[in-house]
Amino acid sequence: MKNLAKIVALGIAVSAPVSGAVSAQTALQQPSGDGPFSTENLVGGLVRILVTYARLVAEVRYESLQIDANRGALVMRDLELNSIGGNQDCRASVGQILLTGYRFWGAEETQMRMNISDLSIANNCFGPRAAMIGIVTGRPEIMLQSLSVDSYQETGSGKMITNIEAVSPEIARIDASADFDYFSVYMPYILEELSGGDNTDFLVPGIDDPNAGPDPETLFNDVPQQQVPIRAILRSAHVSAEDLGIWERIQPMLPPDALSPDAIEAQIVVAPPETELHDFQLALAEVLQGFLADPGRVTVEIRPDAPIEIDGATLNGAEQLISLLDPRFSNTDPSPSVDLIASPDAVSDPLALGLALAEGRGIPQDKARAIDILSGLDDPVAVLKHAELIADTDPAGAYLLSLQAAEAGAAGAVSLLDLIETRLTADAIIGAQNTVNADLPEDVFSSIASLRDAALVLERGEGTPRNYAQAWRLAASAAAAGDGASRALMFRLDTRFGRDPAWPEMRDRAGKQAMSDWQDRDLAVVLAGQSD
Repeated sequence: MKNLAKIVALGIAVSAPVSGAVSAQTALQQPSGDGPFSTENLVGGLVRILVTYARLVAEVRYESLQIDANRGALVMRDLELNSIGGNQDCRASVGQILLTGYRFWGAEETQMRMNISDLSIANNCFGPRAAMIGIVTGRPEIMLQSLSVDSYQETGSGKMITNIEAVSPEIARIDASADFDYFSVYMPYILEELSGGDNTDFLVPGIDDPNAGPDPETLFNDVPQQQVPIRAILRSAHVSAEDLGIWERIQPMLPPDALSPDAIEAQIVVAPPETELHDFQLALAEVLQGFLADPGRVTVEIRPDAPIEIDGATLNGAEQLISLLDPRFSNTDPSPSVDLIASPDAVSDPLALGLALAEGRGIPQDKARAIDILSGLDDPVAVLKHAELIADTDPAGAYLLSLQAAEAGAAGAVSLLDLIETRLTADAIIGAQNTVNADLPEDVFSSIASLRDAALVLERGEGTPRNYAQAWRLAASAAAAGDGASRALMFRLDTRFGRDPAWPEMRDRAGKQAMSDWQDRDLAVVLAGQSD
């Protein structure tokens, strides 16, 4: 099992950068078809390499592997693993592995789902614990009807939202979620494994080493730093377990006196009074007592008022972790992770309502109504969100709104401008820019540096309306005086729009304006002797 654990860990390490490259907005197109670098061939090749490597420690077979790049889907059916780790009684099977939403090529946003159905792992895979597991499961194998993982990630910001659900018939249903503003994992031992080094961190307690496992007496002792290899900013999280029959099997095996409320508290609450660890243990004991009184569900939630910064390298023990997360226990369903809005009419802030409707946060998403609300607001955030909502259906209108938002300094407006420009012709871009163009102040023409700086600001369009024609006009005069950055700006615009038939005419018109500036403002004299 040690080798199998290594394969799984290495597989995750190899596949995570691949699967984490999904985007709803990327301008890159995935190559598909029969080419050697098509997505089907690249993803299929990676999967087959992992299967081949797994055959070093198990007999691996599957019925079919299907890959559809257009909808980002991978389906593997009837996967079987026999004689795992040389143990002929250790076997596992999966009815179907479904992966949707992946993109092999680089992108910014990820919305991926993995669903594993009809998973079976023989109890014999767990060595001396097989008999005990069999009593709990009531069968010779552990069955999972389904295991689903939904993950949303933003490559640029590091944001990640993950939801997990596992259902084992007649055992339990477990669901969990975590919402991170930022998330990263560091696993330096992966490099050691890839280089052939030996590292016992890959051992699976209770499987690789039958004598290993959690010791009840040290359950709440300090957590070693290497066990928390993450850096994250957590917004909310929960784990909830619903009994589907496991308690009915476990209860007869426990001594009757171990199930009394006093016994539960005595076994769990061992920390000194008036400490956060004591309060945590007491809350855990109370929720277990509630479960014993009415078996059903146990839920732990993290719902902080402000995001929590977590650095695994500085965590020093369970008490510090508990104090940081402040988990809350209950015997009920998890509470919503966001504030819910009973009715749109109950919200007095139109911007907050428009954003909530646009994102579907706290109220069902209604983009049409969000557009109606946001279109009547002058707030830069509202203008930018309005632009995002109509970017797919009306890129020209969205571009005008993005120009306004960028001029007002709205975060993300310049990026949206860049994205929308990939969908517009040069004529449409320059035409839209001219409708919002501001007059150039006289001091722009006072020096080579001021001409260059103004041209660069106009090219970017941050804090002032983006205008490529005006940027060319100013850069032409600065470049005439020998400014290299201005000449590079002109080259960038020529390279970008050179194939658009409308660009030469617009460039020539901007050049004529530059010539008029040169002569009417006597720039040859003004710029002579000016230092760059």
